[in-house]
Amino acid sequence: LRPTHRGCCCRMGGDRFCTLWLLCIVAVWSNTEHRRVDRSSINVVQLSSRLFMEAHGKSSIQDHTSRKRWSLSSARRTTRLGKCYHRSGHRSGHRGKASTELFARRGPKPGVSNAAKSAYVHVPFCRRRCFYCDFAISVVGDKKTTWESRHDTYLHALRREIKATPQELGNELETVFFGGGTPSLAPPQFIADVLTELDARYGISTSAEISMEMDPGTFDLEKLQGYLVAGINRVSLGVQVFDDRLLSSIGRSHSLQDVYNAIQILKRAGVENFSIDLISGLPNQTLNDWKETIEAALSFDPPHIAVYDLMVEQKTAFDKWGYVPGLSPLPSEKDSTNMYRYASNTLQQEGFKHYEISNYAKSGFECEHNRVYWENKPFLAFGMGAASYLQGFRFSRPRKLDDYLLFVNEELRSCEDWTNYMQRVRENASQLHHPNLEELTDKVMLGLRLREGLDIESIGIHYGTNVVDSILEGAQTAITMGHAKVEIDPNSGNIQRLRLVDPDGFMISSEIIANIFSYLN
Repeated sequence: LRPTHRGCCCRMGGDRFCTLWLLCIVAVWSNTEHRRVDRSSINVVQLSSRLFMEAHGKSSIQDHTSRKRWSLSSARRTTRLGKCYHRSGHRSGHRGKASTELFARRGPKPGVSNAAKSAYVHVPFCRRRCFYCDFAISVVGDKKTTWESRHDTYLHALRREIKATPQELGNELETVFFGGGTPSLAPPQFIADVLTELDARYGISTSAEISMEMDPGTFDLEKLQGYLVAGINRVSLGVQVFDDRLLSSIGRSHSLQDVYNAIQILKRAGVENFSIDLISGLPNQTLNDWKETIEAALSFDPPHIAVYDLMVEQKTAFDKWGYVPGLSPLPSEKDSTNMYRYASNTLQQEGFKHYEISNYAKSGFECEHNRVYWENKPFLAFGMGAASYLQGFRFSRPRKLDDYLLFVNEELRSCEDWTNYMQRVRENASQLHHPNLEELTDKVMLGLRLREGLDIESIGIHYGTNVVDSILEGAQTAITMGHAKVEIDPNSGNIQRLRLVDPDGFMISSEIIANIFSYLN
């Protein structure tokens, strides 16, 4: 089992997420004797990835997050990158800082200590739809005049949504993430205007991490410098693979030369905090192909690398062509597993910390924004298809542009409209779902994605010792087999954390989590 491509909580539809816990339990319930979960059963880590990636308007968790199998497969993409032009970089554990001239508000506002300190902004426009993509996007082609007109209309809607979202829900933002879509199609002034709106509404910390997804071939040095001046200080570069043949096979708009040019531009602009995002398990991709991609990525000395596994989503081109995980032209399960192992072993040998199932970082370069998702903290979200997590409640915006514009213009005329609308949604959702159980399963799914694992002490405080006992009982087989470990406080003797072993535990995390859910039920 291995991490799957692109998943982010803010991109995942709230309606999908609300039933994840139930689907996972049902999937395992049929395996009463605790047998291996069948490949056809629900993919738990895939769902946690959706929870994580699709807050970004991408269908999962995006859900960046960002899709395929976890019976040899499991997590999903998430990461973004870049150091700020003319500002201090992300060195020795210090994040790149936005300039104090741009974001001057300091200190939390009184009475909002529990407010969200992160915001996701979805920019949905793409030149074309890739063959694996089921994200919430709007195709605009290659004409820059079309890009500009679409972004002008969309900016107006984003501003309206930000202004209509109650101010007390967010405060002194510490991370902002622009995902897509292809945010780097937007002019720098678009990014500057959105950040100005967010700062006016909630405040942006002077040390905030402000990330942006960028695609090779969509920006030059001047445009990148404009983004940096606007406030971007981390860049997530969607390379996917260092191979023209494979780039073409997945429908990407850029070439290998575009990749080389983009990385050179980042270096020339002084961007130190950037991620190279890759996808394994591509059609006709061999293990040797994958090794060459990892080696090529390392040659540019990035501080962060994200490694996702391709997922074949319904209604995508790959799905229509009948692609099936593990069967040609996709790699076999054995080859896909070996790709994950190779990436994990090689990157850690090169000094990267495997801090999350799909993500590797040098010291001081972990993606702070994505940790908000994995740690199940509240976050604001704005834009088409984006899903926020506020006051224990997930809400997805419409996934089609016209529907989103109608939602903003008709439903969100004021903060009072926003509050009333959310109240109606909450009342409808409460008739179908169990918020406390959903919150608990969120914590389990997302926490076990992280290297440090699940905070058992915190679970005990919030949910009681019976819940802790159930989680540990559900994980006992994995612990016995060496796929999971518990960490014990040497003084009290209490169990502090439950974590999965890298790479073996990560590779069967779907089964482990599903078994835990069966005991929680």
